[in-house]
Amino acid sequence: MSLPRLTGRMIAFSRFWLAREVGLLIADGAVIELGARAFAMLAALLDANGRVVSTAELREIVWPGSTVDANTVQAQISAIRRALDADRDLIVTVPGRGYRFAGEIRLVETPETALAPTATAGNTPPTTAATLAPTGAAASLRAHAIDPSPFTGRHAELSELLALVPTRRLVTLTGATGIGKTRLAIEAAARLAAQFPDGCVCAALGSLAHPDRVARAIAAAVGLEPNARLAELASLAAQIGERRILLIADHCDQLGEAAARTLDALLAATRGVHVIVTCETPLFIPGEACVPLAPLPVPPERGGDTAATLDCDALRLLLARLDPLLTRAGFNDARLYVPGLAETTIAAAALVCRRLDGVPFAIELAAAAIVSRVRQGVAAESAITSFAHDLDAMLTRRTGARRIVLPRAAMVAAMLDLRYDALDDATRTTLRRLGVFTGAFTREAAQDVLGALDNDDAELGGHLYAPIKPSAPHALNASFNGRLRMLIDAGLVNEVDCDGELRLRLPESVRRFALDALDRHRESAAAAAHHAQFVARDMERRFGAGLAAATSHTRHDIDALRAALEWTLAADKAELAAELLDHSATVWVALSLVDEYVRWARAALACVAGGGAIPAAVRHIRDEMRLTAVLARALTFEQGASAEIVESWQRTYELANICADMPYRVRALFCLVTCALDAGEIRRCRQLSDAFSEIASASQWPALQVNARRIDGIVTAYEGRFDHAIRLLSPVSGLVQDAASNVDKDAAREANAMATSYGLSLHVVARAMLDASRWFAGEPLAAPLPAMRREPANDSEPLAYCVSLSFACALAAIDDDVALAESCAAALVSRARVAGLRRWLRYGLDVQLWLDARRGDDEAARRLVGSAAKRIARERVYLLDIAFLTTLLPRIDLTDKPEFTASLGTTLRDASSRAERIGERWPVAPLLRLIAMLEWAGREDVETVRATLASAMQLAREQGARRLEVRVLADLDSLNGPEALDTTTAPPRAGLLRAR
Repeated sequence: MSLPRLTGRMIAFSRFWLAREVGLLIADGAVIELGARAFAMLAALLDANGRVVSTAELREIVWPGSTVDANTVQAQISAIRRALDADRDLIVTVPGRGYRFAGEIRLVETPETALAPTATAGNTPPTTAATLAPTGAAASLRAHAIDPSPFTGRHAELSELLALVPTRRLVTLTGATGIGKTRLAIEAAARLAAQFPDGCVCAALGSLAHPDRVARAIAAAVGLEPNARLAELASLAAQIGERRILLIADHCDQLGEAAARTLDALLAATRGVHVIVTCETPLFIPGEACVPLAPLPVPPERGGDTAATLDCDALRLLLARLDPLLTRAGFNDARLYVPGLAETTIAAAALVCRRLDGVPFAIELAAAAIVSRVRQGVAAESAITSFAHDLDAMLTRRTGARRIVLPRAAMVAAMLDLRYDALDDATRTTLRRLGVFTGAFTREAAQDVLGALDNDDAELGGHLYAPIKPSAPHALNASFNGRLRMLIDAGLVNEVDCDGELRLRLPESVRRFALDALDRHRESAAAAAHHAQFVARDMERRFGAGLAAATSHTRHDIDALRAALEWTLAADKAELAAELLDHSATVWVALSLVDEYVRWARAALACVAGGGAIPAAVRHIRDEMRLTAVLARALTFEQGASAEIVESWQRTYELANICADMPYRVRALFCLVTCALDAGEIRRCRQLSDAFSEIASASQWPALQVNARRIDGIVTAYEGRFDHAIRLLSPVSGLVQDAASNVDKDAAREANAMATSYGLSLHVVARAMLDASRWFAGEPLAAPLPAMRREPANDSEPLAYCVSLSFACALAAIDDDVALAESCAAALVSRARVAGLRRWLRYGLDVQLWLDARRGDDEAARRLVGSAAKRIARERVYLLDIAFLTTLLPRIDLTDKPEFTASLGTTLRDASSRAERIGERWPVAPLLRLIAMLEWAGREDVETVRATLASAMQLAREQGARRLEVRVLADLDSLNGPEALDTTTAPPRAGLLRAR
C-alpha cells in the first residue's frame, strides 16, 4: 500500500508512527494493516499516556453506546499486538484493571519526505515534543466529564476560549446551572493540550465544604504527591515550579471567595499555569477574562424551514443525544435518521428545545426521558411527540402561560422534577437516597447504604422492594443494578474512572435535587446515619488493623469520610465519630492531612466533653476515652507538642481505668512508655513498664506478655544492665537463632501486630536493642548487622526502622566498618525522608558526614563533633553521638583549643550527671571515657585522668559492658606508657587519643 501525502503532527513510539487524522499506523515507511476498532483502541491507549485504561472505558471509546463483552476487547488487543509484532510487549495487561501502553511516546512534525519508503528500520522520526501531553491530557479529563455525549454547538464560545486561554492566565466561564460550562471547558482543554506539555487537569471543587481544602484539591488534580505543606500556597506553587499546565477549576460557586484567593495567589507565584474556571458568576480576580455562556440557539416558533430548524444547535444536541441512548437500550432499528423524520416529529423536537430554552443539561435529560418511553414500547418518533406535549403542559402549568419560559436557573430543576416523576417508585427512592454520597462512590457502597435504608422500610412495613443485605457487599443485587443502569441511562448518575476503578457520581445539580427530595421525605437523617455507619465499617475493614497501606483510591474516599464526620458531630454521635477517626488514621496520613485529622479529633472531643449539644454531665466516658486516644495519636503523626501527647495518653489511661477497659489501658500504657523513652525519662519508663508487666501477668494474654517482656528488656538496656537485657530480649526478639525459644510464634506475630497498630513496631526496636546490648557485653551479635535494616514489604510504620538503622549506623561507626555504615546511612536517609522524620533524617545525613570525616575531611570532623556536642547539651545522649565523638576526637588536634576542650568536657560531665539522675545509665561509662580523653588532651594531671578512667572501668564492670571495659583498660595501660612521662611533649594523637 502506497503512503498518502501526510503532513502535520503525528504520534511516534518505538519504530511506529500513528497518523490519527487518516487512521494509519506506519512502521519503517510502510502502512501496517490494522482494523478501525483496533486502531481506535490503540489511539485510546496512547491517549492515556501510561495510565491504566479499564475495559469498560475502552468499550465506551471504541463502541460508544453498544454492549460488548470483555472477550471482544481482548480480541482487538490481540490484533494490536500482532500488528506491533516484536514490540507487542508495549501493550501491558494489568490483571483486574485493564490495559496500558508501556513505551515512550513523542509528538513529531511529519513532512512528506519523512515518510519515504526508503526509511530503514530503527530510524527515529524527528522529535518536536518530549511527551504526548496533548492526547494524554484529554484522557486525564474523562473522569470529570459530565456526560460522554458528543460536543455540539458552542462554536463561537469555543473559538473565543481557544484564543483567550493561551494568552490570558485566567478565563472564567459563567452561566446558569446546566448551561454546559464544564463540557465546554473540557472540550477546550482537549484541543489546547498541545500547548500545555505538562498536562491538562481538572479540580472538582463542588463537593468541598471548607475553604482550606481548595489548595489541596488543586494539588491532587495536578498530580503532586500528598504533602502536609501543600495547603500552603507558596509550597504548592514551588512544587508546580515551571511546569506549563492548564487547570480547570470546576464548580467554584460554593467556595467562590476561597477559590478566588487561591487562584490569584497561585497565578502570581507561577508562570506556566493557566486556569479555566467554571462558575455562575465571575471571581473578580485582576486579569480575569469572562466568557458568559448563553443557551444553545433554538428553532424559531414560526417561519423557519426544516433545514434551518435542523441546523439549530439545541435540536442537533437533542437528536445527537438520542441516537446513542437508543442504541445502548438495544433499539438498533429505532435510530433516528434526520432526513427521514416526519415534519411533525421535527416540530415536536423543536418545541422541546424551545420550552427548555436551549439549556444543554435539560435537553439531555429530555433525551433520556424520550428513550425511557421507547423502552416501554412507544415508537421513537411517537415518543418525541408525546414527550413534547407533556413537557409543554407541565411548563405551562408552572408558568401560567404557554409561551413563557422558566428562568434558566429553574429550568434544570423543572426537568429533574419531570424525570423524577416519570421514574417508578423504587427508582425514585434509589435516586434520592444516592444524594447522600459526596463525590464518587462504588456500587458496593451504594448497595450497602441503600440496603440498610430498605431494611428500615421493611421494619416499618412500608418497604418498596426486596431489601438488599449489607452483609453481602460483593453480591450485587440484580434489581438494584437495573435501577442504577436506568439512572445512568437517564443522565442522572454518571460513571467515572477513578484511577482505573469504575465508580458512580451524581452531577452537582442532580445531587442537590436528590438532597431536597430526601428532606421532603424526611429521610435525610436516616440516610446520613447509614452512610456514616458504612464509612466506619469500610474504614475498619480496610485500615482497622493499622497495617494496611493506603492505595491510589484512598483520595477518592476522603470526601465520604468528611461527610460522615460532619454528620456525626452535628448529630452528637460521639461513638461513631470515634470509630471513624480511630480506623481512618492511615487515610489522613497517606494524604498528608494530619493537621485536618487533629482538628477533627479536637472537635469530636470538645463535643463529647460538653462543648457540643451533649451536656457535660451525661457525656460518655468511654467515647471520651477513645477520642482522647485518637487525639494523642493524631498529635504524634503531626509531631506536635510532646507534653500534650503525654497528657492525652495519661488522660486515656485514667479513663480506661474508670471504664475497666483492658485494651485501652494497655494501649495507653504502651504509648506512655514510648513517649517516656523518647524523652529519656527512664525512671518514669521503669514505673510504666512495671505496671504494663503487672497487667500482662494478670491477663494471661501471651501476646501482651511478649510485649511486656520486650518493653522490660528495652528499659533494662537503657538502665545499663546489659546482661539482664540480653536475657529478657533474646527469647522475644524474633531473630532466627531464637526460633527454638519457648515463645509461641503465633503469640509473637500477634504481639508484633498489636504494637505496630499502637504506632511502634516494638519487635524491630527490640532486635536493635538486643544487638546493641550484645555489642556492649562483648558477645557475638545474634545476626549480621544488615539484618537490622531488613524492610518487610507490608511494613507501614517507619519510626522503628529508623531507630533500628540508627543503632546499626552507630555500631558500624564505632567498629570502623565503613561499608556497613555507608549502607545503613543510605537506608536511614531514604526511610526518614519518605516518612518525614526529621530527627532521623538528620542523623542519617550526619553519618554520611562522618564518612567524609573518616576519609580525611578535618572540617567535616570538626562540624560533626560540634553538632554532637550541641545535641548532648540540648537534648540527651544518643548512641550515634557517642560513636561520632569516640571516633572523631582522636582525629582532631585539640592542643591549641583549650576553650573548646573545656567547654566540651563540661557538656559531657553535665550529660553524665543528667543520665545518672534520670536513670539512663548506659552512656555514663562511655561519657567518662570521653571526658578522660579531653582531660588528657587538656594536659590534666595523669592521676586525674586515671581516676576518671577508673570510674568508667568500675561502671562498665557493674553494667556488664565488657567490650567497653577492654577499651578502658587499654586506655589505662596507655597512661603507663612512655608518652605519659612527659605530657608537655606528648603528641596529640598518642596514647589515650589513639583511635580505636
